[in-house]
Amino acid sequence: MKNELISVIVPIYNCEKYLDKCIESIVNQTYKNLEILLINDGSTDSTGNISKNWSKKDKRIKVTNKENGGISDARNKGVELSSGKYISFVDSDDYLELDMIEKLYNNLIENDADMSICDFYEEFDNKTIIKEPKEKYFVNEGNEKYYNLYGEHRGRIVYPWNKIYKKSLFDGLKYKKGKIYEDSFIICDLLKKANKVSYYLEPLYHYIQREGSLIHTFKYNRFDFIEMLEERLLFFEKENLPELLYDTNKRLLNTTINLSCLALTNDKKFKNTSIYKDNIKKIKNVSKRLLKDKKTNKKLKIKCIICICFPTIVLKYNVRKKYINNKKDILFK
Repeated sequence: MKNELISVIVPIYNCEKYLDKCIESIVNQTYKNLEILLINDGSTDSTGNISKNWSKKDKRIKVTNKENGGISDARNKGVELSSGKYISFVDSDDYLELDMIEKLYNNLIENDADMSICDFYEEFDNKTIIKEPKEKYFVNEGNEKYYNLYGEHRGRIVYPWNKIYKKSLFDGLKYKKGKIYEDSFIICDLLKKANKVSYYLEPLYHYIQREGSLIHTFKYNRFDFIEMLEERLLFFEKENLPELLYDTNKRLLNTTINLSCLALTNDKKFKNTSIYKDNIKKIKNVSKRLLKDKKTNKKLKIKCIICICFPTIVLKYNVRKKYINNKKDILFK
């Protein structure tokens, strides 16, 4: 079996504490035919020097310095500069099992796939989480490629870094600059271009969760996720996939409610913003769509009617139950 060149793209920004471990896990991969692209996105710490030193040790490493444009911009630059037939992404504060690239590549070739996906460890300061999937090895093609956007494989399919892709999937596609959840914005288009998606669900990637990361903080850019779900609805309508509209509308309703509650808890002025007013309208409109959907059960229909009639009360209820009393979100799960 011919070992094709694989370009490993690592966006780096002020990651001096973690970069050595990340790069070490890449250069020591059992799969050797690698091009390692370190895209320095305007770092102001010693990240640049660390990268330069690594490029002197290993000729496969190429460092590109650019003005800060965010992780989407850095990933796009990496794809643009890559020479490999296949590409893989690694976040600079994460690291890989030493046989990750080899196993994903072999899985992709053996199944004649365009994308190969592995499982990952989710690591916190005091614990490591690995969710055991029902199936470890399977291939999706046709419309079934999209079904895993919901359910147990949702994170596995969306994250950009637990995969090997055929580079050709990115022809004409780019990560959205300035958006968070950039991986969720692009995934439907990537799946559309992929004939087969192969799952090799052994944990081979170490996803490190740190305090101060996106999931632990609130900023208004988190509302980008609502925009992404609205784009996903349009995609499924265009691709004539009505069976996925229910799941997307349900996710959109819950996300709009929960992010609005989070904003209300963190910013007393949120009620006076256009985002708040738009979200109230969105809660009503999405609830109306769900009421018309045949998949909506009686319990959800009751919740939708409450949302249509009393959207502000729904938000107040959820703020009190979930965010003030620190209890589980009872009304919307």
